[in-house]
Amino acid sequence: MGVKAIAALFTLAVTTSAAAAPPGKSQHFKGFVRSNLQAPPPIRATGPLSATVFVATTASEADVFKIALDPTASAKLNAVHFEHIFLIGALLTTKTSGYSLSIKGIRLQRVSRSKRQFCVTATITKPRPGQAVIPHAWFAMHVVSLSADPYRIDEFHWAIPKDWVLRDARGKLLAVSHNGTNQQGKLIATGKATACTRR
Repeated sequence: MGVKAIAALFTLAVTTSAAAAPPGKSQHFKGFVRSNLQAPPPIRATGPLSATVFVATTASEADVFKIALDPTASAKLNAVHFEHIFLIGALLTTKTSGYSLSIKGIRLQRVSRSKRQFCVTATITKPRPGQAVIPHAWFAMHVVSLSADPYRIDEFHWAIPKDWVLRDARGKLLAVSHNGTNQQGKLIATGKATACTRR
């Protein structure tokens, strides 16, 4: 996947606000890799910060993470065998360095008889007052691994949701998943933010 194609994916993040302490089944995950580095061209921060999530169930899907990884982390990603695990990564794009992001919780939610989604909670740390920062588009990413075994349907198929909602620790809605556009050219949301709220 090229840099321009990956850059286009980052425009899918949306921001708004609401309270959250999400219902659903908590998912066990392990930290896989973190990154904090300058974003390469043509990536530009469209606001003070924007966030998105990627769910990778195959090596080709995981390529999207590489734009925000150094060579050592990319090598670790290349060694992943996706038969028994998959990855969820949260990516923060900011106008300067000094930010960090950590995934704190992931819940599996059923939003209809045929649809499930991940409700992801993350903490965002801003630069300290007076901290020196670099005025350039910047990435802060946290990728975690989850067992794919509970999602296995048969020997060759898994039912791992690709829809998601991302909120910060205070409940602010950071982004939801999208898929395509409508006739007016507006993004079609697939993540259901109202399901990822307080009980």
